[in-house]
Amino acid sequence: MTLYILTTGFSANTLERAALLETACQQRGIPCIILESTTVDRLALPNMHPGDALYNATREGLRLEEELWRPGVATFYTAGPPLGLQDTTRWLAAHSRAGLAQPRTVAHATADRALLSRYADYLGGYPLVLKTAGGTLGTGVMRVDSHAALLSLADYLMATGADFLLREYMESSGTARLMVVGNEVVGALEYDNPPADFRSNAAPDLHPRLVSVSAAAEALAVAAVHAAGVELGGVDLLFDQQGRPQLLEMNIPCGFATFPKLGIDVPGRMVEHLIQKASLLLHDQSH
Repeated sequence: MTLYILTTGFSANTLERAALLETACQQRGIPCIILESTTVDRLALPNMHPGDALYNATREGLRLEEELWRPGVATFYTAGPPLGLQDTTRWLAAHSRAGLAQPRTVAHATADRALLSRYADYLGGYPLVLKTAGGTLGTGVMRVDSHAALLSLADYLMATGADFLLREYMESSGTARLMVVGNEVVGALEYDNPPADFRSNAAPDLHPRLVSVSAAAEALAVAAVHAAGVELGGVDLLFDQQGRPQLLEMNIPCGFATFPKLGIDVPGRMVEHLIQKASLLLHDQSH
């Protein structure tokens, strides 16, 4: 087995993820090849074989991922890589179909006045949350405190072509990032909201801490990952005033570099999952 990792040279986050996975491979005697998605020669791509594994650490590598994958190659997808852009907002329909606990959401952008008024009522009134597609670390997540503010934001976003959704604003007792590998939560981090901000992951210097979460929170995180047709995910949960978990979003690719710094070997668990899956796929190919 060889693990191929796709990264993007201009993103320090994906380079850090790739380096952690490369170390995990070295510790387990697994060959590892890192491919830079924006500079790799498309006419000289490696020929992947059954029993190899592929992990895309960056959204920019989706096209390359689709070009490289072959049947029998292990990934964190339950089938082959999905076609098209992956974004946290795109999993909402799958999570809704699965009946997972989450804030009320309207997933379609509009500037229509009547619809916006109707949506605001459905979401419980103001404040509500507006989230644009594609952002990370809280970028594009906005608290909207009035109907006038919603109208002006919707006009601007529609004019710029930005996709956005609206969500119920929920007062919370905390938020957490749960890391799911396969059928298990392998670690959970808790964040504090920065001063005068409702976004717990938007501070310039995040200081997360490891926490234990309830069985209900773990089950919700695993269900969110599986509903999206994947076996890996960083799942963000909000805990309401009664401490009940609510799903905010599921991320893949996802950041996991903080976990090893706090003693949780997420890269190792990821590599071991792919090793096991590659072995099963190779066995199936030979029979």
